[in-house]
Amino acid sequence: MTDPQRVNIGEQHPAAYKTLIALSSEVEKATAAAGLDPLLVELLRIRTSQINGCAFCLRMHTRDALRKGENPDRIA
Repeated sequence: MTDPQRVNIGEQHPAAYKTLIALSSEVEKATAAAGLDPLLVELLRIRTSQINGCAFCLRMHTRDALRKGENPDRIA
């Protein structure tokens, strides 16, 4: 089984990609200002990716969480 070809949103829809990056930055600022644990925020990103069915984002956010020190058992 092969992976379906993924849309490169940065190339095909640069304005939408720029907006997503800006949104991500605002989420970072808002969650930090609210005092949320950065690891909890990563878990929320992982769950959002699961709900959206985006394997690329799920892989990316899982890697990010592990790099930041998240326990693999909490991700599983």
